[in-house]
Amino acid sequence: MRKYFIHNGIEPQGPFDINELKKRGVNKDTLIWFEGLPNWTSAENIDELKDILIVSVPPPLKTDQITLTFNKEYIQQETKPQDKTIYPKKKRKVGRLILFIIIAFLLIGIGIMIGNIRESNGDINFYSFQEHKMSYEELKMAIEEIENARPEDFLNGIYYYRENFIGDKFIVECEITNEALVARYKDVVIRVTYKSKTGTEIGNKDLTFYEIFPPNSTKKLRFKIDKNKNVNDLDFEVIGATPY
Repeated sequence: MRKYFIHNGIEPQGPFDINELKKRGVNKDTLIWFEGLPNWTSAENIDELKDILIVSVPPPLKTDQITLTFNKEYIQQETKPQDKTIYPKKKRKVGRLILFIIIAFLLIGIGIMIGNIRESNGDINFYSFQEHKMSYEELKMAIEEIENARPEDFLNGIYYYRENFIGDKFIVECEITNEALVARYKDVVIRVTYKSKTGTEIGNKDLTFYEIFPPNSTKKLRFKIDKNKNVNDLDFEVIGATPY
């Protein structure tokens, strides 16, 4: 059976048989080479591949579907190479509920403070202001206590990975966002789950990253994971961190 190589614009990958190419989502512009072909050529020029080509392009992913703080560096990157698979982490409903409760308490607290820092003649009552300022500090401490109790509910990731040229490792790039309002975290633990081509979980590995994550911030990480012959897919999840 003929074996094919594909090129992602950075490095070649393969060899793959025609069934493996189909799983990788080859389109008409994918560069292909096989033994006997003098130069790289587009997949649309190879007759035996025309039946597996993707002819339609999915709509662009809306930015509100991914929780991601876009910075200038990320926008300049525009897109990831075609061979990288994107794994947005699923949001936990518990974390979202906690955030809504926190925001509601903040709004109520601010409303009470504004309503009580003025006397009937419209002048500011500084004693009342100081009193409610302390209440605000107490509320802030309560929010931080909630966020510190479950860091994994507020640390969310976007993950990209690909095989290296040799095929014995996965190269993983991820962006971890701290969505907490007050809490800072460090030493984030990411659990990597290995899956077979049938979707069966083979095992997992916990990796600790000794970085500091301020509230409402995003940090990029890059690492490598060993790949064995039974591993076909990866899944990622933040399972913990240390309040800082």
